[in-house]
Amino acid sequence: MAHFYRKGLETIVSYDPVLVVEDNKANQTLIIKILEILGFPHCVVTDNGADAVQACKQLQFAVILMDLRMPGIDGIQASQIILNDLALTYKPHIIAVTTDSTPERRKACTKVGMKAFLTKPVCIPALNECIIDAYQDYDQFLNSHTKACKTKKEALTSQN
Repeated sequence: MAHFYRKGLETIVSYDPVLVVEDNKANQTLIIKILEILGFPHCVVTDNGADAVQACKQLQFAVILMDLRMPGIDGIQASQIILNDLALTYKPHIIAVTTDSTPERRKACTKVGMKAFLTKPVCIPALNECIIDAYQDYDQFLNSHTKACKTKKEALTSQN
């Protein structure tokens, strides 16, 4: 199912849900409600890093909101696996959402390839901007991928 959102005068369409990785049920409820208000009603929620990795094996996500401190595989380890170990066609934008704003944590997030770092309580306009940037990047990827497929198909058709 598609959802639409606006940035300035531009309307953007995306078909993929946001993956929310958060072990605290109250925080899950809050982030889902914020996403709905911002116009992103389609979410998949997991409460640990291992389940987030499994979700990424099954579905394509443009955006992942990743808590850092979770039991088992934490957010940094899960991000490392998702971005570097899984054979994904598109590497999602992973946004750290955490109470730990130490420079060491920020550096660790950047090192594994996370695109943004937000502290709890989340600044809603900053979250919205991060998600919009992620979907714009994803839309560009889809457009270029579609063009490449059409070009390849045309080349194959002209050879016959």
